[in-house]
Amino acid sequence: MALGLDLMWIIWQRVFTDRGNLISLALVALLSAVSLGLAYQALRDYHASNQIISDLLARAAEIRYYDDVLTTSVRLGALTGDATWERRYESAIPRLDQALQQAIELHPPGQVYLDEINTANQRLSHFERQAFVLASSGRLEEAADLLFGEVYEQEKANYADGLGRFTNALENSQQSMERRLQGVFALTLTLKILLVLVILSILLYRFYRWEGRLQLEHTLGEIARRLVATDSKRTDEDIRWVLGQVAALGEADHAALILYKTGESLGIGRIWSPSPHTGAWPWVSAHWLGEERPDDILDLPVIHHHSGEEARVKDALQGAGIGALLAVNLLIAGGARLQLVLGSRSRLAWRRAEAPLLLSLLEILSRAIASQANEEQLFKQAMTDPLTGLFNRRYFMETLEQELKHVRRFNKHTALLVVDIDHFKAVNDTYGHDAGDAVLQHFARLAKTSLREIDLIGRLGGEEFGIILPATDPVMAMGAAERLRRTIAASETLNRQARINVTISTGLTMLFAADHSIDEPMHRADMALYAAKSQGRNLTRQLLPSPITSG
Repeated sequence: MALGLDLMWIIWQRVFTDRGNLISLALVALLSAVSLGLAYQALRDYHASNQIISDLLARAAEIRYYDDVLTTSVRLGALTGDATWERRYESAIPRLDQALQQAIELHPPGQVYLDEINTANQRLSHFERQAFVLASSGRLEEAADLLFGEVYEQEKANYADGLGRFTNALENSQQSMERRLQGVFALTLTLKILLVLVILSILLYRFYRWEGRLQLEHTLGEIARRLVATDSKRTDEDIRWVLGQVAALGEADHAALILYKTGESLGIGRIWSPSPHTGAWPWVSAHWLGEERPDDILDLPVIHHHSGEEARVKDALQGAGIGALLAVNLLIAGGARLQLVLGSRSRLAWRRAEAPLLLSLLEILSRAIASQANEEQLFKQAMTDPLTGLFNRRYFMETLEQELKHVRRFNKHTALLVVDIDHFKAVNDTYGHDAGDAVLQHFARLAKTSLREIDLIGRLGGEEFGIILPATDPVMAMGAAERLRRTIAASETLNRQARINVTISTGLTMLFAADHSIDEPMHRADMALYAAKSQGRNLTRQLLPSPITSG
């Protein structure tokens, strides 16, 4: 109880009695309230307008539907003389009028277009009722001439043109609302950026008021310059160097940088420390601090106070000679968290006042870590196909060249498969390119699960794929190819329009030490694939012109 009162008193003294902090808090609250208010109002307007436009588009669809019903009924009635079609025609008229009236009520600015539609509809109704009169008197040919004549078709075109302009006006209105919403969100983002800039400005102003911090700021500047200029391959080395510098400045005996992964329950992604021989304390404290999320000094009495399940925390910290911890947290991109932890035997030289500078350091570290991750991602993108996630043709061919060198040097068995999805063009023509993309992705997923970790599959182009099977003789390669073929044939791609079944044809060959280049095994595999396709598809064929020697 006394400890809680002391903490409240410290918070009051450090925050609410300082004029600069009060102004900062007020400015933060004002900017946050304005940005949230703008976003809330924009969302309300967008949802309301979007609902009206959705209803209007539904009315437009009804108008088109009843127009088709009227046209079909009158033409069939004129051609057959059956009075049933006239009754159907008369029943659809009030529904069309109702749909037009509802559209006018929902969107008064569209009155001009709806008036054109209504006028054209009345003229069409005049022709159509004349046709029914002619048909009822047995003058079917005259009725047909009336309904298929140039004048009637022109009125139909006028009607369709008005309806099209009305629908376009609705779509334009929807796009305008979306642009307005984007503008409001951009303004909200600008306010949030301004909020961050204001906070940083206030912090920097207060930092420079303390002369005793100049050396710390200078050292942190040197750290920042080194991290900004670092090569991604040396990022881990530089992070360890930074931790050593920070520990020395803070008179700490231990230091660690902890990256917590994203998710509902944060897990430890990675831990850096100045030396690899740090013991178990960083991992034990990371689990504990990941749940507690402190941002202040944890002194020896506080650590000793924990018991029960946290006894292992005390044991690990005491074993490392740690009696006080300073933990500073920073949320980074994607919802992950970066945490700097400093440990000392008794008490740390730094207190909570140094936390803002350490947060700045964490931001620099997060950029260095993100830069390293981005370069790794760019490398991955450069060698993978964006649609399927498989290796691209360039990387596949480079790997195939390396495998051919290994075959020449070690005389080992390596198989090459060239796989083609049968009748893939028909899938695109029948279901569309989205369905074709789904089939390619479905094949990639099944192929990766069917192959071994040492195997490599790449997309050579279109619906053609290449597979390298190291340490595989022809019998094993044929077995792997057949398993993949049966797996694909037994599966189906779920598409919003249909369930799509496809098969594959496969050409199989081996890499030989006598091959002068990868063009030769690729040519044999292509010829084997051609044989599989010409013999009916959904087959695996092999071409092994040279004898196989044992490795």
